[in-house]
Amino acid sequence: MWARDGSELTGARAVGQPLGLFPEPALDVQTRTLLPGDTLLLYTDGVTDTVNPAGDVFELDGLHAAVRAATATTAQELCDHIVERVVTFQETAQQHDDITLVVVQAY
Repeated sequence: MWARDGSELTGARAVGQPLGLFPEPALDVQTRTLLPGDTLLLYTDGVTDTVNPAGDVFELDGLHAAVRAATATTAQELCDHIVERVVTFQETAQQHDDITLVVVQAY
């Protein structure tokens, strides 16, 4: 997903095979132009598939809410904020998948 100049959140659905699963995967190539002020967020499904003790799932809505609530000014601060929101949501439930985030900010 990416945020255009800190406001509009837009997503791109990944299609094709997961990375690292096959020796020669068929890759889905997508192109996006980042403008100054834009933020690109790449994440694994471990973020959106996180479950809390009540069985609720963090989902894309939870990720969108975390990004919108962030007051971060750096990529690291945004990553830290999202991970904190996921862990707070998860409470005492066990994490069953990795949580991987990559944040790119255009200047």
